[in-house]
Amino acid sequence: MNFAAPSNRALETLKRYFWTEKDKSILIGCDAKMLSEPCDLITLAQSVDDRLSRMQRYMLGRCVRPDLDVYYFSESHIQLVSYIISILLIGVLLIGAMACLSVLNGRKWQIRLVLVAVSTSLFTLFNGLLTNARRAEIFGSTAACAAVLVVYVSANLGPPAPP
Repeated sequence: MNFAAPSNRALETLKRYFWTEKDKSILIGCDAKMLSEPCDLITLAQSVDDRLSRMQRYMLGRCVRPDLDVYYFSESHIQLVSYIISILLIGVLLIGAMACLSVLNGRKWQIRLVLVAVSTSLFTLFNGLLTNARRAEIFGSTAACAAVLVVYVSANLGPPAPP
């Protein structure tokens, strides 16, 4: 089986748990050096680890042990909120770009293409920062976004231009 190494946060919490106020480890003998080598430890339950989920864990956890700085958070709630935020943000970027292109219908084509480039760049940036998508997936979704926006520009969809 392929187990992942523990996160730095989990490892630090575990170390604090086994240290007393006098800076002495509760562990003795062979176990005293157990936490000094992180490569010897494994994680049995790996959580989704994208940037948005990490930010939520640090901000939305409920403090269980203030002395150890231990927080509880529901992994399923964090995953659900991450999905909702990602979908809403990416959707707003795409629909917002189409709405702006509708308003700019009939204007110079250079302005509309600059808007397509900016919108596609923002789409790629947020998609790359908020998700765990691999490079190929980001490239594919960016190409699809750009294709939709370019078709929208070239088809002159939207209300007619004002005279």
